[in-house]
Amino acid sequence: MLKETFTLPLPPTGNKILRSRGATFKNSKGDQVGSQYSKSKKEWENWIIDLVRYKQKFPGRVWFHYQWHLDYFERRDPDNVVMSCKYIHDALTKAGIIVDDSLKYIKGFQHEFYDLRWQPNGKSKKPYLILIVADYPHINGVEIKPYKLKQLAEMGDLA
Repeated sequence: MLKETFTLPLPPTGNKILRSRGATFKNSKGDQVGSQYSKSKKEWENWIIDLVRYKQKFPGRVWFHYQWHLDYFERRDPDNVVMSCKYIHDALTKAGIIVDDSLKYIKGFQHEFYDLRWQPNGKSKKPYLILIVADYPHINGVEIKPYKLKQLAEMGDLA
């Protein structure tokens, strides 16, 4: 059974990603060389790759459990926050942590959202993400061990 936990700062959220898709940047000669989206994505991927380089590799299917610790809690849209998973999945694939970010290998994910104001010293913390990657699922924060997977599959609760 493989499991790895990562703590990351909050990646760019959906609105920021969508706003940057049309924006471009230029090189020192003034030539357009790419979009702000591709620049931001590449910077995040490189940062995550450096962070996870020596972590556990997952040779098969994986489940993701996201724990988002957010500020401005009431004003955030969950789908906007979750959209940033694209950066994370692509970086984990490039780093070799996961084989691929297709449905063949990513079997599922769960998201939980926490308000920083209700955590100890919440006012001084910046938003962050705890990501648990495992070769078995987490359902509502509970690890479902491999011997339970067969029972869940027989009941039709897992594909």
